Amino acid sequence: IKQTEGMTAMKKDLEYKLAEASKEKEELTKHLGFLSKSREELETALETEMALVEKDRDSLKKVIDERRAIQKAKADNKELERNIEIMTEKASKEKAALQAEVEDLKAFEKHLK
Repeated sequence: IKQTEGMTAMKKDLEYKLAEASKEKEELTKHLGFLSKSREELETALETEMALVEKDRDSLKKVIDERRAIQKAKADNKELERNIEIMTEKASKEKAALQAEVEDLKAFEKHLK
């Protein structure tokens, strides 16, 4: 009988330990589920942030390219303005020379009459 009682006690002890291990396993499984969910949420948030960073980087690159284009256009405009000024000066000189020539011709015609 003592042997049966000892075996029954061992069986109850093992059943208790098994029940405790099962409870611990359930808790760990539950905790692992929360961790997996948190990880998925973090991965999703990270992907969203990465997409926003890439979008910002692309926008910044566009702005930089546009600024460079504007700077180039400004430089081109300044060059054109210089060329226009030079051409205007040449045209004014030519006009003055032509007007002087016209005056000379008028004076010559007057002299001929």
